[in-house]
Amino acid sequence: FDPVETPNDVFPQVIEGLIDVEEWIRFFALQSLIVNEDGAIQNRSGEDYFLYKVPAASGRPDAGKWLLVPWDLEESFQTSTQRLFASQVRSIKRLLTHPQFAPLYYEEILSLRDGAFSRQQMRQRFSLIDFSFGFSTTDAIETFVTERAGFVDSSVPLEIQAGPASPGEGLAGCGDTLYATSDLVSLSGRSNASLTRSVKVGGQPAAHDPVTAAWA
Repeated sequence: FDPVETPNDVFPQVIEGLIDVEEWIRFFALQSLIVNEDGAIQNRSGEDYFLYKVPAASGRPDAGKWLLVPWDLEESFQTSTQRLFASQVRSIKRLLTHPQFAPLYYEEILSLRDGAFSRQQMRQRFSLIDFSFGFSTTDAIETFVTERAGFVDSSVPLEIQAGPASPGEGLAGCGDTLYATSDLVSLSGRSNASLTRSVKVGGQPAAHDPVTAAWA
């Protein structure tokens, strides 16, 4: 979508009328966790996937919408420190970094990290591939999963922070309480990236980056 023709304020409504957003977000969250490095829609080019349009008369909640179907995954489980927002495909980057959808992306990454991608659940499935790949491969995957989970834990902003934009500017502290020492104080901080859609300070919208969770 051209940002001029479809500006950010109407982008969510338009895109939700065309695709199952939650399914697409889950697709990219999973691709990010396993780090599929094959050149594809999740990183460098718009390929290596199938599109399926659910028939309008199917009776499904996603009737009439497009679904993403993965294909070509053999270049996965390699670089555990790959950044979470890796797609250079302009339309996908816009989807994942939009203020309404970036929290969903983070939320899905955390859900998978604690569920299907957790070390415990992954180990339970190694028996399904042992006969094809052997211990050395499953051992390498387990090492990757552990390292990738650690990278996710260090990369997803979850702690809420607030303070002066410049150290000591217009604020003083007493215990856990901050109070203003001037009539005008500039604040900044970070939000919980998986829960926050916007930030207000004094009732007014603050500039908020949904990817870094920084606000000011």
